[in-house]
Amino acid sequence: MLIDNDVNQGDLKVIIAKVLRYWYLYPICVLMFTGMGIVYQKYSQPVYSVGAKIVVHQQERGTIDPTRFFSGYELFSGRTNFENSLITLQSRPLLEKVFEKLDFNVAYFRQELFYEREIFNNVPFQVVLDKNTPQLTNTKFSLKILNSKEYQLELEEAEGEIYDFSKQSIIESVTGLTISKKYRFGDVVESENYKFVVLLKEGIDVKKSMKHDFNFEVKSNQQLARDYYGRLSLTPTSREASAINVTMVTYNIRKGMAFLDAYLKTVIEDNLDNKNHIAQSTVAYIDQQLTEVYDSLDLAERSLQQFQSKEQVLDVNMKASQIYESIRQIEIERSAKESQIQYLQFLNNSFSSGDEDTEYSLTTVSDLGNQVLNDLLNEYISLTARKRQLIENNQGKSPRIKDLDFQIRNLRNTILVNLEYAYDAANNELSRINRRMSSLNAQLNTLPETQRNLVGYERNFRLHDATYIYLMEKRAEAQIAKIANLPDYEVFDYPSFAGIQSPKRMRILMFTIFLGLMIPTIFILIYETFFERFNDVDDFQLEFNLPVMGQIFKVPGNKKQLFEDKDLIIYQESFRKLRSNIDFFNWKHDKGRVLLVTSTIPGEGKSFCSYNLTSAFAALGKKTLLLDFDLRKGGLSFDFFNDKERGHGMTEVMSKQKELKDVIRTSDNELSFDYITCGAFPPNPSELIENENTEKLLEDLREQYDFIIIDSAPVSLTSEGSVLSKFSDMVLYVLRMKHTMKKDFKNGINELKVEDHKTSVVLNNIKVNRQKYYYGNYYSKK
Repeated sequence: MLIDNDVNQGDLKVIIAKVLRYWYLYPICVLMFTGMGIVYQKYSQPVYSVGAKIVVHQQERGTIDPTRFFSGYELFSGRTNFENSLITLQSRPLLEKVFEKLDFNVAYFRQELFYEREIFNNVPFQVVLDKNTPQLTNTKFSLKILNSKEYQLELEEAEGEIYDFSKQSIIESVTGLTISKKYRFGDVVESENYKFVVLLKEGIDVKKSMKHDFNFEVKSNQQLARDYYGRLSLTPTSREASAINVTMVTYNIRKGMAFLDAYLKTVIEDNLDNKNHIAQSTVAYIDQQLTEVYDSLDLAERSLQQFQSKEQVLDVNMKASQIYESIRQIEIERSAKESQIQYLQFLNNSFSSGDEDTEYSLTTVSDLGNQVLNDLLNEYISLTARKRQLIENNQGKSPRIKDLDFQIRNLRNTILVNLEYAYDAANNELSRINRRMSSLNAQLNTLPETQRNLVGYERNFRLHDATYIYLMEKRAEAQIAKIANLPDYEVFDYPSFAGIQSPKRMRILMFTIFLGLMIPTIFILIYETFFERFNDVDDFQLEFNLPVMGQIFKVPGNKKQLFEDKDLIIYQESFRKLRSNIDFFNWKHDKGRVLLVTSTIPGEGKSFCSYNLTSAFAALGKKTLLLDFDLRKGGLSFDFFNDKERGHGMTEVMSKQKELKDVIRTSDNELSFDYITCGAFPPNPSELIENENTEKLLEDLREQYDFIIIDSAPVSLTSEGSVLSKFSDMVLYVLRMKHTMKKDFKNGINELKVEDHKTSVVLNNIKVNRQKYYYGNYYSKK
């Protein structure tokens, strides 16, 4: 017979029933894990979060463009790209600039019960480093305040890095450093690896500080930048807004807010310095040019004055003036065009060489007179700047680098084509200007020599004068742009406490409750699946759909023969009910009904049920025969009939050593039923039972008895039960409560291989409830 209870076990009712059976485990586990969570929350190191908001100003359509009012503004009208800001604002070079403004090179800690707490302002002492001497970093010194004058400094088998603050580099790594020495506050603590002074702060409670153990650790700005890089987070506030949430994880709120405040100031100052750098460079360049132009202008002015004084001529006639003015205008135009050609040639050489450092030259102010080319150059600057930022942030292997390289390469080719076109156009324009200049010079040559010379001197003077005025105007524009320049970032929300990062009370509470519910559930399901025994009738019926033919109560003491003791009437009654249920079975024969009694493993009460069920039928007047077919052990024969001869039983009949009539015996009690013991233990019990003599024997016995009850070996150990079930009308499978394993029962019942209608279960060792006990006791006294 095959049964499959997997579907039933997966049913929600089965799971709920299993869980509710062990309900007491849930409050125990929930209370236990909740208590552990409370202890963890109380004694674990708290981690806090501080945050701020900054706005990134971007150039938007529809806004007023300051270049409409001041020509100097075009130098700085571009706004920072929002996506680039998320990268550049978290760069390590920027963080190092922040720590240059902060005194964070020494971190202080106070030892708590289960962790060390970082302290900031309320430190009772101060460590002053000698930064001209290499210092031991990345290791913690232990400090114990002994009194107001002395302290104990310890370092045990420590390892760290020797850092030179003057050169900003690591010298070497060291290990095995040990210190255990008393020092006075203010004394120099010095060795080849460190040099510092520990000062006791004024106004502190020394006695209170003596109760604590302190640690301090030295770190360089580079080491601090690496540490804070992973603790700093920048995220957009929303998709539509150009604002950034700046949050940082810290072990000390005040220290975190101090860092964030310095960080925001550094971001704004650094951005403004970068933007002012162009204006400063432009002003410096113009000042240099003004010096040179001023000397040329002074020389031209003195030459003009000397010529006028010598020749006694102060002015030229109207025609000469017109020619001179035209030449002057063309000279200015030719000078600008030549500068443009030189710059185009420079750009063409730079882009042809493939040098990406060209972007630094492109920041120079130059009017190319080609808006398309100007746009392409601005886009090239943006792409190369973005690539450099990724490399500076250690993202050189990022897939975005490959995308940027592809875009830069295509853009470079496009720029080269436009540069070639612009260069040809500029040369053509310069040729046209030179032809006009030649024509005007020819007209000038027709004038008298004195007039021509005067025009030359005046032209040279006015050319330098115009250049000087132009440079002065550009210098003023650059100064205006520098003064009116604003940073791309603005603090929208100043640093403030943003909450506890961990441990989070509600999260821990929910997690501990989850563990308190999940762990016992997992335990119950595993235990039920692999180790659980049957507990009661409901437990069996919930998981298996086999019919229960009877329920046998647990008998006190070691009493086995129930019908021979009148005080056990309630226990006899359980077998009478079993007998009645068997009578209602749909029998194929009116006489000679064969019942096979078996179990999964020894010790489940199989022989006990066989003997007392036989007694119950005999008490009803039925002619009953009990067969001990457990030829391997013969527990029924020895425990109930005290058969020690071992020579007159089933083995001898099956092997035809004796006749059937010679081995049938009658019980010596008043019930008077027949039985056959197992006999001698054969070497081959399976072959003996599978012989055709077994079926013939049972057919002969059917003619002589009303009921034939067979006590067979357990099905999980031998195959005799499966063989005998073929010759039986009913199979009673005995299951002992709190003893039989569920998985063993399932395997055993499947190994039996009997039709469903023939198999029924007898539940043995059921605890008697109080009501049934009183009823039984009452009737037994009557």
